[in-house]
Amino acid sequence: MEQPVDILSSLVIDVFNNKGVYALLLGSGISLPAKIMSGWKVTEDLIKKLAVVQGEGIPTDPFLWFKEKYNCDAEYSKLLEQLGKKPSEMESLLRPYFEPSEEDLEMGYKKPTVAHKAIAEMAKKGYFKVIITTNFDRLLESALNEIGVRYQVISDVSEIESRVPLYHHPLTLLKINGDYKDYRFKNTEAELSYYPDHLLAYLDSILKNFGLITCGWSATWDKALIKQILSNKSHRYSYFYTYVGKRSKEIETIMNGSNGESLQIENADTFFTEMNERLKALEIINSKNQELDKEIAVARVKMYISDLKNLIKYTDLYENVTEQLLGEAKDLVYGSEYPTASLFENVLAENSKALDVIMTMSVVAIRWADVAHYDAIVDSLTAVANRKIVTPTQGYESTVKLNHVLDTTYLYGLGTACVFYKKFSLLDQLLKVKFYELGGRFSSYVIDEDNCWLVDNNTWNSSTGYTRLKTPFSTNLFNRLRHFFYMIKDDKEYFSTICVFEKLLSMYYFLFICKEKTFDMWPPMGAFCWQPFYLERNHNSTYKNFFETIEREKENGQFLKSGMFEGRYGVYKEAFDAVTNIEKEARQNMY
Repeated sequence: MEQPVDILSSLVIDVFNNKGVYALLLGSGISLPAKIMSGWKVTEDLIKKLAVVQGEGIPTDPFLWFKEKYNCDAEYSKLLEQLGKKPSEMESLLRPYFEPSEEDLEMGYKKPTVAHKAIAEMAKKGYFKVIITTNFDRLLESALNEIGVRYQVISDVSEIESRVPLYHHPLTLLKINGDYKDYRFKNTEAELSYYPDHLLAYLDSILKNFGLITCGWSATWDKALIKQILSNKSHRYSYFYTYVGKRSKEIETIMNGSNGESLQIENADTFFTEMNERLKALEIINSKNQELDKEIAVARVKMYISDLKNLIKYTDLYENVTEQLLGEAKDLVYGSEYPTASLFENVLAENSKALDVIMTMSVVAIRWADVAHYDAIVDSLTAVANRKIVTPTQGYESTVKLNHVLDTTYLYGLGTACVFYKKFSLLDQLLKVKFYELGGRFSSYVIDEDNCWLVDNNTWNSSTGYTRLKTPFSTNLFNRLRHFFYMIKDDKEYFSTICVFEKLLSMYYFLFICKEKTFDMWPPMGAFCWQPFYLERNHNSTYKNFFETIEREKENGQFLKSGMFEGRYGVYKEAFDAVTNIEKEARQNMY
């Protein structure tokens, strides 16, 4: 279902910035998942029971049957008379409709829904001071009680004078049609078409001074309430009318008549859950004296990336998190240490830890990013790769190269996310990032340095005393990045995905670096040379399927259409064949 993100975001931000100024209007739709009947359905069922006990069977139209038989509408007072019940006895008659039996409890029915609980959480924080409901049940009260929310209830006009004024109480629950424990509640068309003057005045003060968010309310039966809303066209805060599926004529009429906005939702549970989560994200963003940790960074990127109006804030966020990383990187300088496998593993560990915030945030960003969001990610990698590194004047070459573990790990993480989320246009840009200065390298492309050959296999293995590790740096790097990709549940799929990235890096290396040299040189050969072979033997075909899809779709597929390999199958095929032939030879040397 398409969600108008701009309206939802606007609503959440308004609720956050204007704490307590929005009132909720909740209808029967919010309680339906709990298997609670609407008041209309309860009345209908009681009339059926009345007809049956009188020996007339179940009427086709219960309300018409009642009116013809008793010459009046099925008001509760009249229904009570015919059922022979005193007002005090009505509660026990109605209780099974609204309170759970043992069987209901086992099934999870007639208990507060996810929506009720989310509303209670938001009310406890002061986001809502007024909740109007047409429901007779007490599910919302139960949800409020569970987490200790202070509130007052008004279920009849006679209670208004005795209650604390709205502005002086944390939360007021206005049960505008009554409560099931009070036989005075309203349900017939006539009852719902008229409110006493004192109730109308009270309702008018709410509608004039508070915004309105409706949910589970059809705007069909509550005629007096509808009329009062329509009479308040110059309200101080916005009115939002939610609906499920196709917007009804009734919602459209009240929206236009009250200068409001409509918002399509999936259901009450998802709507209030999402609102609550977004408010929590804003709380984190605006919390004082708190470092920019990964929880805050992820919350911000989710909020900013949902609307292009926030592109500047999104870009600023990336710049700030990148600066934070560069500050930490000043302490990650290597060169004088003797190269050992233990050193290599420690360097991978501390660099992965330094990337914790920006990598966690980036995986989320890449998932939801549009093209407009790509520049901030590319610029971040560029800044990290080109940071100033002051190395010792005397040191070990293989140890000095460890100063690029940070950008190599960052590139691998970004690239793997691009492969997993199919953001190939961004991947193309990342693989083309350049160093500002050549610095004695073969090429200015960052992938000349940032690849699986950053630490030579033999150097790593010789320091351990054995040579069983085929691609020690690549394999250890894969393991260090694993926790950033918790959304890939299967380890085999994860390793296949990162192997796809590593092979694509090697293919770009072949095109931009190997082909430019007058002498033969191999592109970097990492774990992709051998790991997919074992994964495919175990019936995991993610790696194989990726390249078979490109072969099958050629320039008609998403991969090449995105701009990878200049969008040309011939360029891709040349690089693929060259790297595949070299990896076969490399694989033989690994055994």
